[in-house]
Amino acid sequence: NPRSHPSETARPRAAAPVSWLATSLALALTLIVSLVATHPSPAAAATSVLLGDKGELWQRNGRLPHVYNVGYRGGAAPPLTLPITRSVRQFGALGDGVADDTEAFQAALDAKPAGVVWVPKGTYRITASLRIRQSGVVLRGAAGGTVLRACPQLTAGPVPTNTKAMLLISPNAGADSVVTTVAADAVRGDTHLVVSGSKAIKPGDRLILTMTDTATYTLRSHLEGASNAGCQESPLVVRLPVRIAAVNGNVVTLKQPLRHDVRKSWQARLIKGPLLHSVGLQDLELQRADPTVSPADAGLAHGVVVADSVDVWMSGVTVANMDHSITLNRVRHAELTNITATGYRLSQVLGLSASSDVWVRNLSIAQVAF
Repeated sequence: NPRSHPSETARPRAAAPVSWLATSLALALTLIVSLVATHPSPAAAATSVLLGDKGELWQRNGRLPHVYNVGYRGGAAPPLTLPITRSVRQFGALGDGVADDTEAFQAALDAKPAGVVWVPKGTYRITASLRIRQSGVVLRGAAGGTVLRACPQLTAGPVPTNTKAMLLISPNAGADSVVTTVAADAVRGDTHLVVSGSKAIKPGDRLILTMTDTATYTLRSHLEGASNAGCQESPLVVRLPVRIAAVNGNVVTLKQPLRHDVRKSWQARLIKGPLLHSVGLQDLELQRADPTVSPADAGLAHGVVVADSVDVWMSGVTVANMDHSITLNRVRHAELTNITATGYRLSQVLGLSASSDVWVRNLSIAQVAF
């Protein structure tokens, strides 16, 4: 546990009873997840003999990743408690479990400006995938009383998968634009990049560091720590969101250390591309209507899918009767607290691909028997 809040007292969490459950974590090579009990013990919060109090003992050539910048905004600050901007009731949602509230929800999520979308206590019938596509949106319910229920006929599928999801958090599609190219190699743990030009870069910018594998798979070999001679897969493309801390001539300083080497031979570039930030889910239950039917058979595989986003947080969220509860694709600096996955058949509770600096606390898994 590299980071604990002082207010957390020492009381271990009892394990959720699970008699039969097939769960898996799809972990990307650059993934780091910190799983913490409900109330970490003093031993868990003690200074690490391998990493130190703030990572000062971390070794860039060691096997351990740097874990001192996990969570929302790299642990610099907790998610803000923002005032309510609008309510789904203003857009026609009834929350009676009968009326179709899909269009009202989507209109509330798309309305300007961004902010907290309030969902009062009730059961809201959803018949199509919902999508958060603007930064700064927080979908907040009434704790223990707000249920979004997906009907069996839920339509539309999210990007980037062809399977259906109840809620997708992802920016609208857009073209990438190259800001600059990396002019010198850098190694894991560095916080500086030498670039070919920095006129278009300023402190605070959120950019994407991209790298493309070579014909001999040197990038994949570097990430996997093994030779990939004879590999038949498509060349790997890495997209790592980064935050710029400072600019000094053609040297840019990153807020967090590099998770792996950066090489010119991998066509390393800093680009601007579709990227959401500062999106949150709070005190909600997302459930599929008929828990006795396999989610795959019902065609609704995912509860929440987050893609191409940074500084994402979820708190007090329950996902019920979904084959895949929560999936993160190309996400950095996410914080998931008090998450519950429950249902008759659970294939994957938390799936992460090409994601890093994810902090998970208080993850409960429970099977429901029929």
